[in-house]
Amino acid sequence: MPAWLGLGIAGLAIALLAFKRIAPRLGTHNGTSIPALDVLPHHEARALQICRTIQLAERYAPWRADCYPQAIIARLLLGLYRVPFILCLGLRRDGETGKLSAHAWVRCGQVPVTGGLGEADHRIVSVFVRASCA
Repeated sequence: MPAWLGLGIAGLAIALLAFKRIAPRLGTHNGTSIPALDVLPHHEARALQICRTIQLAERYAPWRADCYPQAIIARLLLGLYRVPFILCLGLRRDGETGKLSAHAWVRCGQVPVTGGLGEADHRIVSVFVRASCA
């Protein structure tokens, strides 16, 4: 239930707030480089639980619950449980139409929490990190 409500609140925040107001809450900005994090097995186990919870909540959400709101709620839940994460924002240009598409994804070690492995298809434009587990 908290993840389901969180997706709705995140979608509302995206609709009402400028990115510059949301960005400081996503983590420590790390430019476009993805750092190596010290992730323990119990962190990855918790990240996998959060991944499944968000997938379930997204399935039943009657509002916008695409990659960006999922990334925001994943960041909040991972932060709540003090799990290190990397949140990436990327862009891709369609070869035929030239249209840009954006994508957001979150990883904890080898666990893709939301958005899959976006760096395979998208050029990273911004990375946010929470490396500290204290």
